[in-house]
Amino acid sequence: TPTRTATSPAPTATPTRTATVPSGQPQEVVLPVQKDAYISLWYPTSNFGANSLLGIRPQDVSAALFQFDLSALPSGAQVVSATLQLWAQRQSNVHALTASTYQVLRPWEEGGVTWTQATASTAWQGAGCNGTGDRTQTATASQTLDASSRWYAFDVTPMVQAWAQGQANYGLIVKASGRVSVQY
Repeated sequence: TPTRTATSPAPTATPTRTATVPSGQPQEVVLPVQKDAYISLWYPTSNFGANSLLGIRPQDVSAALFQFDLSALPSGAQVVSATLQLWAQRQSNVHALTASTYQVLRPWEEGGVTWTQATASTAWQGAGCNGTGDRTQTATASQTLDASSRWYAFDVTPMVQAWAQGQANYGLIVKASGRVSVQY
């Protein structure tokens, strides 16, 4: 896993995958973000796919979507571990929240996704990517975010294993929970 410092420029999210290739030699593969966006209950018909920062806020106010390019994952690879690393650029106040990752189960468009729409022409089954056909209902991983200007790591191995074994890759969504009013 690469080490990052708070001063190094970095993307919003960097998933790191460790895979065993058919020859048996472990290989670390960094998968680039293919598309990302955030969705907001407060702006249900607005698209935030072009924003450079993605926000998450508890009580299902805003969530962040990511999809990764799996082409760098060697063919026939067995995923041993997969870690999603998120950089918390800033927070709106001193409160902490719990961020959780869920596998997205349907296609979405970076330039068309909103709180109510997965694509420009297809609505989410449940607004905010909350329907049983939109995403898994059990979190893959959770972390407490309690400070900005630092990295947070999420174990997303089950998702990446499924994608490597041929399950459709629609990415993941990061949702926030907690009884506080804070945005990261």
